[in-house]
Amino acid sequence: MEMFLSKQGIADIQKCTIAFLLFFTFAFFSSLVKADTEKGYLWLASQQSVSGHFSDQTTLASSFQASSEAVNALLQANKSELFSLSNAQSYLNLQNSVNTESIARLLNAGVTDGAKRVELLNQLLAMQNEDGGFSFKAGFDSSVLDTSFALLTLSQLQFDDSQVLSKAMGYLSVNQTSGGGFFLSNSNQPSIYLTAMASKALQGYIFKYRVGDIIDKASDFILSDQASLNNVWVSSIALQAVIPVVTDSTAYAGIIENIIAQQLENGSWEDDVYVTALTLNALYLAKNIKFPVDPSSGSFSGSVTDASNQLPLSKVEINVVGNTNIKVLTDEHGKFHIENLAPGNYQVTYSLLGYGIGTINANLEAGQLISLGQTRLQAVSTESVLYGVITDATTGLPLSGVLVKTENEATTEAITGIDGSYRLVTKSGETSVSVSLAEYDSVTIMTNLVAGVTSRLSPSLYKAGTTPDNLNTIIKGIVIDDIYKQKLANVSVSIQGYDVSVLTNSQGEFTLESPQAEAVLSFNLAGYSPIYLNVLSPLGGMSNVGVVPLSTTTAGESSSIFGLVSDEVTGTPIAGALVTAEGTGVEARTNADGVYELVNITTLDFSLFVKATGFMSKLIAVKLAPYDRIQQDINLTSSSNGGVEITELVSDQTSYPAYTGVVLNTALFNASAEAKNVRVVTEIFDAQNEIINSKSNSSATGGLDSEDLIPVLPQEVKDLTTNWYTGIQKPGSYSVIVKVYDGLSTRILSEKKTVFSITATQKISKLKITPKPLFAHVSETANVELNSVLSNRSNVPVTVKLGYNFIDSSSVVIKSGVVDVVIDPEEMTKTIQLAQHTHTFLEKGEYNLSFEVMSETKPVESEIGLIMVSPTTRLEVQQDISPKVLIPNGNKRISVKINLQGVEQ
Repeated sequence: MEMFLSKQGIADIQKCTIAFLLFFTFAFFSSLVKADTEKGYLWLASQQSVSGHFSDQTTLASSFQASSEAVNALLQANKSELFSLSNAQSYLNLQNSVNTESIARLLNAGVTDGAKRVELLNQLLAMQNEDGGFSFKAGFDSSVLDTSFALLTLSQLQFDDSQVLSKAMGYLSVNQTSGGGFFLSNSNQPSIYLTAMASKALQGYIFKYRVGDIIDKASDFILSDQASLNNVWVSSIALQAVIPVVTDSTAYAGIIENIIAQQLENGSWEDDVYVTALTLNALYLAKNIKFPVDPSSGSFSGSVTDASNQLPLSKVEINVVGNTNIKVLTDEHGKFHIENLAPGNYQVTYSLLGYGIGTINANLEAGQLISLGQTRLQAVSTESVLYGVITDATTGLPLSGVLVKTENEATTEAITGIDGSYRLVTKSGETSVSVSLAEYDSVTIMTNLVAGVTSRLSPSLYKAGTTPDNLNTIIKGIVIDDIYKQKLANVSVSIQGYDVSVLTNSQGEFTLESPQAEAVLSFNLAGYSPIYLNVLSPLGGMSNVGVVPLSTTTAGESSSIFGLVSDEVTGTPIAGALVTAEGTGVEARTNADGVYELVNITTLDFSLFVKATGFMSKLIAVKLAPYDRIQQDINLTSSSNGGVEITELVSDQTSYPAYTGVVLNTALFNASAEAKNVRVVTEIFDAQNEIINSKSNSSATGGLDSEDLIPVLPQEVKDLTTNWYTGIQKPGSYSVIVKVYDGLSTRILSEKKTVFSITATQKISKLKITPKPLFAHVSETANVELNSVLSNRSNVPVTVKLGYNFIDSSSVVIKSGVVDVVIDPEEMTKTIQLAQHTHTFLEKGEYNLSFEVMSETKPVESEIGLIMVSPTTRLEVQQDISPKVLIPNGNKRISVKINLQGVEQ
């Protein structure tokens, strides 16, 4: 059996499926690998025969394939004392090198003779075709599998012919599907096995060639596709591909659990040498990885609102009674979230002064988040509730110690707390309400309080003697989005029953005048549910209702979930995290502030899956109430596989224009007790998540081919700086992923991600206007060209409208015009002909050019040329001879003087 997989064999594997249940929680322990690997190695070694080969009774691979994998597994784990390496190599040396795979196996684990190795290497290189790929045998078509075997071997041999290697990697690149997988031929679906082999092959070149993106996509395919992973040997090869390059061990923890469960009592897997060797190799890679344990607790979340106006109620007491007893208060947004509850039956009670008591019963399972939904508390029908926040009218700061008193059939008092808030329950009917504080003017209003209705009284107090004499009451406030806390502009705020209405400004602020002390404010904005607020205000005074949150409208029978994804240790928001409601098709990425929102969820029971670069992913079972909208903040644990962690990755700015330098600062920390030599690679991705640049921090030139390692001592913090240039890159969101690899094994140790944006930039750095010719003379007729050259530093099309004048030496305009042109970002230098005409120069002097940029984008720098015109001249000749009279045969010197003088005509 020359190959352990035929094309049909790979196709058959596609039909096998299994779903692994991955368990995620907040706690981790050092090693998941509970398989008896020592027993496995003993079994494997016991299968070696006297002739050196390992048992050929396997059902999957040939004796040659099984023996080579067994040798690799035992040597990797330093188990050479368990078997005869010399006998194994003698057996392997006798095998024929009939195809690419067999040549590769001989070079990797068998042949030790130098001359024979050279011969085998030449045979291997002869298998490369023109398309860069390697074939099964000479004359066959290239395949992903054979190319992977060849690259794996060439990497281990440290073969460095870049032409051979780059062509082979190029072949793999073009044969990767958009989903990250590889296939045997166009008639097959992508295969996990082939994808894993290609990824393993490329990992040996990660520092010399730009293959990181191919490997990442392959890993995503392997971990997302549930096909073929009920087969132990395929699962093992998949693990060998992802463990060295994926820091999130939760992504493959279920695969390992499934493999461990299939170990036989004798220590083997399937009584198969080949399968056992592959599995032990995978488990060896996983032996020091941190994995999650099963969740043991659950959580409740919910919100409380006033039944009369739908506004959130703060400081509601939530009393949870069951296997875990706990009390909490709702926050300023009326929300609560309770974690670390033991599974079981619970009774949840809601109580707030002036309101009826609400009760909900729920059964909580381990690892589950149950949304108790929105609970609406009704004010007691026989009494009225008055609440608010008292502030200083000048500073806007809350005032504590303010006495709020109501007087009707009885007197009721409340004192504001440190946050200026108060709440009191009083009898309904005609009521006098007074608000007083030493050194401030008191306010008093008369109102008719309605039983069962909640009213807000939040006057702003002025210092004694400074209250203005106003006729109307001023009501102020701010409107925000309930989820993102963004200030909402253009919200219509009106007083019911009166023709009084304003729109909030860009900061969500509003100010309106109320003609009476009692008013019902309505807040309306498209896409949000309206809010109605009963407001009491002192006539002639000022009332600040504070922050009014609006919630988006829930459409149809669907729910939504939102929240913040952050680092569990530092609390730093995680941008770009992917949050998925599994089985619903709904997913979203967190924004720059770490906030996400999933909408239109029609399923009430689902799992929330969250993953982010450099963090352990998390799976949370969620149970929603119908038409619910809940907040679920999520903390992720940083992932690290080898002691060196990335503690910081920040850019010097959050956004950049085109053609600007970007400075990325990375901090490494070696938490281990031994020094580490690492390589650091920085990858930059565009808005389409395509890699556009890859730089090595180990290299002075920033290239990927540096052999230099970065030493990091125990407990040392190492600061690194990476520079990048935005250039012509399009506007949008960009991400940076920094990966730290072990310098020798190339295994990834940690990774971290940050985001920044490139803004739309329209910039002309220089305008140069040049005439032709540069020189002329009076009366000369010449073909005059006026050209402008613009240096474009834009990343979006830019329109330039340029007006010009060509002026003679007497300031008379000879030629003028306007040119309007659109310059694309790719046109970094744009030459525009302003004019071309024939002109006779009648005057001497400088012929100048003037211009006016009539478009919005102006040049940063300009340079204007001119034509120098010289006059036409004639020569006047004067001569003199001395002496004028000569004596014959005399000896006399004659002097001749000639004077040439140019005269302008």
